[in-house]
Amino acid sequence: FIKTKFGQVGCFDKNSGKPLTAVTLDGASIGTPLRLGNAIITADLQGGVCSIDPNLATRNWCADIPKGKYSYASAFFDGYGNILFPTEKEGLIALDFKTGQKTFQWKPSDSQLPWGMVMSRIHIQDDEFFVVDWKGAVRKLKPSYE
Repeated sequence: FIKTKFGQVGCFDKNSGKPLTAVTLDGASIGTPLRLGNAIITADLQGGVCSIDPNLATRNWCADIPKGKYSYASAFFDGYGNILFPTEKEGLIALDFKTGQKTFQWKPSDSQLPWGMVMSRIHIQDDEFFVVDWKGAVRKLKPSYE
């Protein structure tokens, strides 16, 4: 028996339900996948975020972000071209939705610790980000865009 550390996103015909394609990920898919144009953005249990092309059954990109032991959050689109993703230990990371490159990162200062694991997606209201971690800490962040 070998414990696997990969997962898949499967695509099915919407009328018949027959499988069409699958894309393998570096960890078990977690949360709710996000559809942006021709891409599906998905997060995995090890803290990875990938963009996949369901028509070609390929990865467009997978983000190079610090991975933790477990992550339960869904990736979220902020409306400005960024995918928001809370990491297990490194705060909040924003990725360009077309390239997967990091556009900014908010990391808690020593006075804002501890940063707990986040199990839900980021909520956006009036250009402010609300993050709730598993220990009940609620954070309101106000990003500035160039």
